[in-house]
Amino acid sequence: MSAEWDFFWRESLDDGLYGVALNLVRSGQNSRERYIGSEAIANFEWAIQRHISLSAAYSHFFAGPFLKDTGNGKDVDYGSMWLTFRF
Repeated sequence: MSAEWDFFWRESLDDGLYGVALNLVRSGQNSRERYIGSEAIANFEWAIQRHISLSAAYSHFFAGPFLKDTGNGKDVDYGSMWLTFRF
């Protein structure tokens, strides 16, 4: 089991927020805030046996002032679970 807490800021006040494909998700033109938000994450991994493991993750993202200034600035929850077979 592990846990982490990540913090996100804009590097420049003239920049926006970008997605994985480098597409602009939120423009920074309407906000002078740098702080995007933070994310608390809990991870769990269990080696059931040599070839099978079970993993689970839960995270909660706390929206910061930049997201609230530029649109829907709500907190978000995310959870996932997966089973891995290795041969």
